[in-house]
Amino acid sequence: MERQKKHNVLIQNIKKLITIYQGKSVIIKAIIFVGSNHSITDLDDNLSRDSDLDFIVLVEGDTFSINTNYKDHQYDLTIINPSNFLNLIINGYERSPFASKIFSSLKDYTIIKDTKNIARYFVHMTNKIYEILVNAVLPNFSANSIFLDNIKANLSDTKKNDATEVFFAYDRLSTHVFDYISRLIYPFNLSGSYRGKMFKKYLKNLRNNVSLNAGQYFINDKFIEGWIEKFSPILECNYRAFTFSSSLKEKVLSGQIELFYFGYDNILSENTIIFLPEEEFLKNKDKMNFEALNLSNIVPLFSKPQLDSYTSLLSLLSIEYFERNQDSRKKALELILKKYHDQGLGDLVWQSIRAALLIDSIKEITLEKDYIRLEDFNNWLKNFDLPLSLVKENEFNLPKDLDEKLVEIFTYIKSSVSYKETEIKANFTFFGIMKSLRINIDDIDFE
Repeated sequence: MERQKKHNVLIQNIKKLITIYQGKSVIIKAIIFVGSNHSITDLDDNLSRDSDLDFIVLVEGDTFSINTNYKDHQYDLTIINPSNFLNLIINGYERSPFASKIFSSLKDYTIIKDTKNIARYFVHMTNKIYEILVNAVLPNFSANSIFLDNIKANLSDTKKNDATEVFFAYDRLSTHVFDYISRLIYPFNLSGSYRGKMFKKYLKNLRNNVSLNAGQYFINDKFIEGWIEKFSPILECNYRAFTFSSSLKEKVLSGQIELFYFGYDNILSENTIIFLPEEEFLKNKDKMNFEALNLSNIVPLFSKPQLDSYTSLLSLLSIEYFERNQDSRKKALELILKKYHDQGLGDLVWQSIRAALLIDSIKEITLEKDYIRLEDFNNWLKNFDLPLSLVKENEFNLPKDLDEKLVEIFTYIKSSVSYKETEIKANFTFFGIMKSLRINIDDIDFE
């Protein structure tokens, strides 16, 4: 009872703040106390003054946020209508800071107000989605290509003679490098000290590369260059990306284009993209009519020889199955997935397939409705897990040269020094293979 009385003080303060900022009263359905202070009840506790008082507030109304000092305490309120839960998931997947903050903050929490268990449903489903996405790697080559271009440009600027220009080039370079690595290791937007927490969790020996000087941490140039060398040793490649048009299809069929592979911009995209080596592009007389894309298909953590080997696998698959029907291409993908499974990599890939299918399904639902009751979504989520159908090896076999290339790629993946690196390599390579066969995520069969 005493605890509830003290929570009532917090509840009343939150109501007043929302009323002040909205200019009207708002129906509050639930309040969830999150962050390092979530377990406190006494506002006079010194702990509460060391950091913000963080709350997720479920309301009937608009989504917004408040960060302000009120009665000598810093309140950080994230206000959301729970009926917008589907859009919250999509925004989280798209790395919106607002949505990412909600997904990343509900590991430790205290519900201080609830109506009809709406807060419990919200916490349960948010954490469920969080677990699905945090155990997946969903490649986005459009975003990665921009980061790699920026890293390359700023790395070049660090070689200038002017010390001031070099200093700021390194400052900008570190931002791009950390943003790029963040996207690889964590599904939501990362910033501030929480980024440090996730880097420390997933990246080995991080602290050993951070120097301590006069009580302050700083990141030296060698640290930045070291992580570029590790995560993005290749900043550009010899292949150009183009939208796969009917005219390009004719050129492939007629033999005017001999070397190519199919790829993608992001894992959920249904666009068909063709990658051509520079020499293949230059030899075409009407090359200026090709619809060029600022896109590269670089696998993080792969060296140049490893990427070349992987690219040759994609070319072999794309060419071998170019004129095959979709059923034949799907059987090839199923067998390749089985081979990932046999190498102990199947679960890593399956978790990402599951996450991609979840996001794809939710996007389909939002085309029909913007709002959903949390209870209805909870029931839908319970039925979401579907077993994947794996082809039996004696029913279908890959050509020998493709099989040998796969063995080579598995060696590269399994040479990783950490689980996270293995996870990144396994998923980037598998989804690249999937797209080289022109298979979309919703084409994959389930039992």
